[in-house]
Amino acid sequence: MGSMVKMTRSKIVQPSDIHKAETYTPTAGMKAAARRALRWKEEGKAKGAGTPVGWGRATDIVAGRGLSLDTVKRMYSFFSRHEVDKKGKDFYNTSNPSNGRIMWDAWGGDAGFSWSRKIVEREKRMSKEIFSNFGADHTKSTSPSVVFKD
Repeated sequence: MGSMVKMTRSKIVQPSDIHKAETYTPTAGMKAAARRALRWKEEGKAKGAGTPVGWGRATDIVAGRGLSLDTVKRMYSFFSRHEVDKKGKDFYNTSNPSNGRIMWDAWGGDAGFSWSRKIVEREKRMSKEIFSNFGADHTKSTSPSVVFKD
């Protein structure tokens, strides 16, 4: 009886799969900002501030839980949308902070914004590099005399 070869189906790797399993650890600056936001909430200064997602993010950051690339991208998106909150009343008033300031810190504060921006920009560069030659005709890149040496 001949040997049997098991055929397996290969999964096509998508750009979003490349670093899916990798997690990112919050920095000390992010933890301090999230801890401050949670303290303001406990002190009753966060009336109407945030969503369960934002408060969950603060808890994850303070606990030092690893954050997925998708989460880091959502953080960057949050900061990009809410950077305008820095121009609002009481953003810099730490004794009576605005809700915008409280949630800015809940998501990791300025440290979280710069951290998430660096990761997202690095991932974009890596993806661009990986797929920059996708679809190129590589059949004409090497002459047959180089491939078939005597």
